[in-house]
Amino acid sequence: MPQACAPRVIVLAAGSSRRLGRPKQFLRRGGITLLGGRVRLARALLASVPLVVTGARRFAVARTARLAGAECVHNPAWVEGMGSSLARGARAAGPGCALLIMTVDQYRVDARDLRRLLAAWRRRPWRAAAAAYAGVTGVPAIFPTAWRSRLAGLRGDRGAGALLQTAGRRLSSVALPRAAIDVDYPEDWR
Repeated sequence: MPQACAPRVIVLAAGSSRRLGRPKQFLRRGGITLLGGRVRLARALLASVPLVVTGARRFAVARTARLAGAECVHNPAWVEGMGSSLARGARAAGPGCALLIMTVDQYRVDARDLRRLLAAWRRRPWRAAAAAYAGVTGVPAIFPTAWRSRLAGLRGDRGAGALLQTAGRRLSSVALPRAAIDVDYPEDWR
């Protein structure tokens, strides 16, 4: 059954950036924060307001997200890991539409990449569509409405990848090599 609306974007921005040693949400590239860049990309691509999940540095992250044009939801269990943040976002996103999950630190993923992901999902909207890179399948990814309860039930540090590994034929993989580049350590940013 086809989806009736464009996916709602959830940007995961709850982490403490412990390995990096400073908040990755506020790193600047081209004069804009990584968080602001992800929000602007989502707004431009889908002409809708993305939902940013906050955690560590709750108020500063929310302020940056709102300035860029996003709504925010706080994950009080953010220390548990990405799965808990994804679940919080899925529960807060509202009913009806698929969810496009993005992270703050995959800064090389651009509009062209997301358009390819959207095209794959639109061809088979009952399937998840996910980025394939560096031997894995992961985010960015679009999850159909039917997957909401599974997303909302995630816990701990196991995020979307755990669900995608079990998707089998209910998954459309899209080669997005730029998604392999993210910021976890200082050398990643340099």
